[in-house]
Amino acid sequence: MIPVRTIRISSVSTSVRYSAVPHVSRSTYGTAKVEGRLTSPNARVPEIITQRCGGITVKGHTLKSFAYTTDAVIIRNTNANAILAVYPFTGEPVITQALLTVAQMPLFVGVGGGTTTGPRVTELAMVAEMQGAAGVVINAPAPAETIETTMSMVDIPVIATVTEDDEITECKILAGAAIINVAAGARTGNPDSGFGRRS
Repeated sequence: MIPVRTIRISSVSTSVRYSAVPHVSRSTYGTAKVEGRLTSPNARVPEIITQRCGGITVKGHTLKSFAYTTDAVIIRNTNANAILAVYPFTGEPVITQALLTVAQMPLFVGVGGGTTTGPRVTELAMVAEMQGAAGVVINAPAPAETIETTMSMVDIPVIATVTEDDEITECKILAGAAIINVAAGARTGNPDSGFGRRS
């Protein structure tokens, strides 16, 4: 039997039918999946990612999938293991706080390195850490010195964004970048682009 709930809006009364039981299914691997009655499957990560990707471990949590977005609705409804929230505006703590409010998974937030430079990048990283961000992302134009300074001031991973597999990328790795975010457009997933190969 499906329970009926009556909702009163002003003087109008309407009956809403819903199932009080969440959707439960079992995968071929024996893992039970429990979805809420109103959960949207539209922002889901393909299952092959969780099955075949090794991922990275950050503070004891293995992260295999990242959603690259600042959209609060996507952040709230995705099943990605983490969020990479980078945007082309000056970083502000209020934006980080808003994204942390809706995130149900680790949030790696942009703190500048392009338009925002110098000590402000490190200061934003420190504030993001205090707010609860899992890590910070520094944009590609930032020099290796910014990575090194930020690494010395925070105890969360610093992600360095790179666009080329060159000496600058090597310097950012040597400066202590915990994770490299490859943002090379169409060349990102191309095995012939040079990323991932060292001579």
